[in-house]
Amino acid sequence: LDLVGSIKAETEIAVQPRISGRLVSLMVEEGQEVKEGDLIGVIDDEEILLQLQQIEANIIGIKANLQQAEINASRLKAQKERYRELLEKRYISQWEYDQAENSYIAAEATLDNIRSQLSVAEKNHQLQKIRLEQTRIYAPASGYVLQKLVTPGVNLTSGTTIVTLAPLTPVKLTFNIDQKDAA
Repeated sequence: LDLVGSIKAETEIAVQPRISGRLVSLMVEEGQEVKEGDLIGVIDDEEILLQLQQIEANIIGIKANLQQAEINASRLKAQKERYRELLEKRYISQWEYDQAENSYIAAEATLDNIRSQLSVAEKNHQLQKIRLEQTRIYAPASGYVLQKLVTPGVNLTSGTTIVTLAPLTPVKLTFNIDQKDAA
């Protein structure tokens, strides 16, 4: 039997960005071979870079506040200890000692609050670094570009397919045959 069929890649991979943004450049053309890990597209990262710089400046400010709060807490702890000795010798009233102790407790609470702010800022910094890395779109596997579905300048969402890739091995052959010839 002579039949017409088509040869297709067994698997096709839809390459999609992990973040939304404006596509700055697309480095592949249809039919081009790509290797796994090749850079195939870049999303605008200017806003993410600015946010990253802002977070870094915020971290520096929080660290300075933390250092000041540590010094203050240490000073108030020493003062509380001195007041305890004075209270034991009855040189000061209970009220004065309580004031010193309350100041120290407040300083410790402030210190804990600043530490938690620093922790949050550092996690945000890590998230922004991940987002910055995700502005680069890499080929998930080796193969050939079957379709290029977008052009630079378009706004992408995380579900937008930008290209489809397919390895040329293995392939499958598809064709139609009349029922009478099937046997």
